[in-house]
Amino acid sequence: MGLIDFHCHVLPGVDDGVKDLEASKVQFAAYREAGFDRVVFTPHVYNPYVRSRIDLFRERAAVASATAKDYGLETWLGCELFVGSQPELKAIPIMGKFALCEFDRFLQPQMLLERLQRLSDKGFTIVLAHVERFLWFSPDCELVAPLRAMGALFQVNVEGVESGAAVPWLERRLADLIATDNHGDASLPGRLREQVGNWPYLLKRMECLHP
Repeated sequence: MGLIDFHCHVLPGVDDGVKDLEASKVQFAAYREAGFDRVVFTPHVYNPYVRSRIDLFRERAAVASATAKDYGLETWLGCELFVGSQPELKAIPIMGKFALCEFDRFLQPQMLLERLQRLSDKGFTIVLAHVERFLWFSPDCELVAPLRAMGALFQVNVEGVESGAAVPWLERRLADLIATDNHGDASLPGRLREQVGNWPYLLKRMECLHP
């Protein structure tokens, strides 16, 4: 089994990621060249700063997945769920079991643990996207222990590792996976492969990301 990118925006024309199928093909070729065999489409949902065409997700995913197969890639449709003030959290589960969640960079959502617990109680494994970005969250934060007890996983971005922002999470082995959060940069798959190689403890954890 090769590498997986668990968080990217290369589903064409549905959010602020790639705009058309031709642009997706460029990304698929880059993933294959970098040694990937699995990619998860995670378009934004409920993000107040991004216009998303949720009505097109499944249609575009069917076409993109068929195209990705020509590049030797297996794909899944999920989403990147923005946890804001909505009363109920609804996600498109990745592989039927993972819920990728993002938050406001500056403000911790109210009743965060309780709301994520309700999502977990539905049978989903919570994955916190790019944890290094949130100014209210850190490896020393009191939220880390209860989230771990809930079974939550922590994802960091390639660019966060390169900048050093995500390194404290990796050094303490609190990061469970690195992903690209790719919005159309064909250099990111190769950079992800390099960073996963730099932190070999992640290989076993990322191998567990399967249906």
